[in-house]
Amino acid sequence: RALLVWSPCSDISDMKLDEYITLAKEKYGYNAEQALGMLFWHKYDLEKAVADLANFTPFPDEWTVEDKVLFEQAFQFHGKNFHKIRQMLPDKTIPSLVKYYYSWKKTRTRTSLMDRQARKLAGAREEGRW
Repeated sequence: RALLVWSPCSDISDMKLDEYITLAKEKYGYNAEQALGMLFWHKYDLEKAVADLANFTPFPDEWTVEDKVLFEQAFQFHGKNFHKIRQMLPDKTIPSLVKYYYSWKKTRTRTSLMDRQARKLAGAREEGRW
């Protein structure tokens, strides 16, 4: 059964909505979906939603395989310029990118994630699993 967590509302200007989402992301670590869900929960009352942001801890930052590959590509192109990397991963905060960078740096080998994924897919094809 589906659960509605957001429906646009014409009572809030796009500018106010953008400001709210930016605040939720940068100050409290929410992603856009979580922030919009909070606003919907409070029946589009921006003041109540903003006041409630600090009361909940958003889900930990999830990194999909696609996010990791994008990070690696952006890092190869931009180095440690996390503001530029963020342009390719706009849902990630700068602190989240830095945190991921250090964990990635510790665990990475000479083989890139893209190469490992390609090798995994090739192996699956050879075994007839894909």
